[in-house]
Amino acid sequence: MESGLSPASVRYAYRVFARSLGDAVRDKRIASNPAEGLKLPRSAPKDKIFLSHNQVEALAQACGDLATQVRLLAYTGVRWGEAAGLRVRRVDLSRRRVVIAETASEHSGAVTFGTPKSHQRRQVPVPAFLVDELGDQIRGKQPGDLVFTARSGGPLRNGNFRRDVYDRAAASVGLTGLRIHDLRHTAASLAVAAGA
Repeated sequence: MESGLSPASVRYAYRVFARSLGDAVRDKRIASNPAEGLKLPRSAPKDKIFLSHNQVEALAQACGDLATQVRLLAYTGVRWGEAAGLRVRRVDLSRRRVVIAETASEHSGAVTFGTPKSHQRRQVPVPAFLVDELGDQIRGKQPGDLVFTARSGGPLRNGNFRRDVYDRAAASVGLTGLRIHDLRHTAASLAVAAGA
C-alpha cells in the first residue's frame, strides 16, 4: 500500500516507531519488537553537486554578511552545525586552523550545543585567503562568543538561514536547489582538484 511519503520519510518514521517498540521490549511491556526485519523502501541517492571557485564566490557574495561562513563551509568541508557552533577561542589565525569541538543543532525550537558527529574534536586547516576575513569576523568578540551569529545576535538556525538567506542567494546565482551539505562535497572536490 502506497503511503504517499518519500522513502526517506518512511525510513525516518520507521526508526522512531521501531525505537519506541524497542523501549517497550526493554520495559517488558511486549515480548518482541514487531518492527524488526521489516522491508523498507530504498532511498535514491541524491546527486552530489560540486561548485567551481567562481560559483562559490558568487554564492558567498549573494549571502551578504554571511559570506565568510559560506566560504568556510565550501573550502574547509566543516558541517553546517560545526560552523554554527564555532567559538572565537577555537579559531587560530596564526596557525590557520579552526578546532571543531562543538556543534549547534536545533531540537524542539531550541538551539543546543554538543559534540561533533564523530564525538571527537579535530583541527581543520583554513585556506590562507580566508584568514584575514575570519579575523574581521571575530574582531571585538570574546573567546566564548560564536563566530557566526544570526542578524539578531543569537545563534544561527539552519532553517532560518536557508529560508532567509541561502536558498534565495543560491537561486539568484543560478543554483536553485543547492543544499548546504553540497558545500561539503564542494570542499572535497576543490581539495582534490588542488592536488590533495
